[in-house]
Amino acid sequence: MMASSKEFPSAAELREKLMHASHILHHHDILDGFGHISVRNPEDPNTCFLTGTAAALITSPDVFTEYRINDGQPVKDGVFVSPYSEHHIHAAILAKFPGVHSVVHSHALDVLAYTVTSGSASQGQSNPSTSRPVIHKTGFLGDSVPVWDIARAYTPEHEQQKRHLLVNDYCLGESLAAAAVKPAGQYPYHKVVLQRGHGFVALGDSIEEAVYNAIYTVENARVQAQAEQRCNLHSHQSIHFLGPEEIEACSRMDRECITKVWPLWMAEIKQNALWQ
Repeated sequence: MMASSKEFPSAAELREKLMHASHILHHHDILDGFGHISVRNPEDPNTCFLTGTAAALITSPDVFTEYRINDGQPVKDGVFVSPYSEHHIHAAILAKFPGVHSVVHSHALDVLAYTVTSGSASQGQSNPSTSRPVIHKTGFLGDSVPVWDIARAYTPEHEQQKRHLLVNDYCLGESLAAAAVKPAGQYPYHKVVLQRGHGFVALGDSIEEAVYNAIYTVENARVQAQAEQRCNLHSHQSIHFLGPEEIEACSRMDRECITKVWPLWMAEIKQNALWQ
């Protein structure tokens, strides 16, 4: 029996969904004038689509440029190339993890504090974050969220004046992608990696999952911050994080919830005058 087109969307269909996803992420304050979302090309998994237009200003699926994932360069010469230099983030992550099909890069304010308050160093180029899952919709965060520090990835070729924390070359993108490697667990990679003093990336096996992971990473940060504030005010209180069994159960449930909430998010952006 031949699979239906619903199971295997075309590149054109995914570019349209990428436009809607950009609007959803803007609506939820995940993307503003900066940040972006990408998707792997279903017709050529060695390339991906990404735009340099601010998420809220995307009005057509045609604004997405196709990039090679093996070097982060545009497939066609002379095409519109993102003024945002961090397309290398998306290319390198998609190249390293064949199971990842979409990546969100965000600078959401609620998460930033957790990028600069990491624990002691672990193996590789990442530290364990102080960000941990506290709500049932964030089992995908796992028991720890790595924090990637770009300072450890700079080489002598990165001149001092260019060390502005932007992942603007493929070498830095590969270093960030390596921080997502997960030695054990339900998935072979971390679904979220924080970037010290910069933001975070959320990974998904679909556009919907990457969007879900990004939105609830921010919600978890908001709840955790409020809980930490209460603990500071009431020293006898402590934060009850999700336990290992809860993380496993919630991470499975998260995937089931994506299809429930996506229609609502689509309805919300269709009612927004910005995208009429």
